[in-house]
Amino acid sequence: MNPQQSRRRTARQRFLDARQSKQNLTFSVVASVMAVLVIAALLVITNIISMPSEEFSKTEKTAGLGDIVCPTEGTTPLPADTIHVQVLNATSQSGLASSVTTMLAEQGFVMQDPANAASELTGTVEIDVSPKNIDAGYTVARFFPDARVVLSEGTDEVVQVILGTFFDSLLPKEDIEKIAESQSALKGSDSCLPVDPELLAPTTSQTGNDDQPGQGSQSQGQSE
Repeated sequence: MNPQQSRRRTARQRFLDARQSKQNLTFSVVASVMAVLVIAALLVITNIISMPSEEFSKTEKTAGLGDIVCPTEGTTPLPADTIHVQVLNATSQSGLASSVTTMLAEQGFVMQDPANAASELTGTVEIDVSPKNIDAGYTVARFFPDARVVLSEGTDEVVQVILGTFFDSLLPKEDIEKIAESQSALKGSDSCLPVDPELLAPTTSQTGNDDQPGQGSQSQGQSE
């Protein structure tokens, strides 16, 4: 082997050695990362450490005015004789509010005079509640399939039942009786939102207010 060949082999050997070193380094890095991931996964599986929950990634959204609000979890229907209700007719069909008022009165609710709503409502039934009478609203809503319990800005204890353009009749009498007897927990829809706890705190004006429940702000005259 002449000196020129020796130098060529020496250069090639250096190239091979350098490539082998790079491969070894890459393999070591990949192996280390995989080992860390495996260890982390085992720690999570064995509950030694926990993954960050959604509570840390986002703030829980609460119901605002006009949103569908959720009932208190696990709450059963409230006594009907403790709930004040007014029925508003938001359709062009006369007599609906009166018939619904009669039905609810027969179930023991404290009824106010029915009236016409200030504007037409597209839908079946909307039940407007203040932050303090959400569960009362859901107690009433049981008698109206697909009713939407909506948070309103009112502060009194009157639950407003607004009959929309798609409402056409009451449930059969036997169904109404079964609902009245049921003590199953109140349930909200999948789209409902929890009420902001701050809205449940008593205000200065509310603590000193001894007024009796009054007429709803959306009513306009008596129902035909």
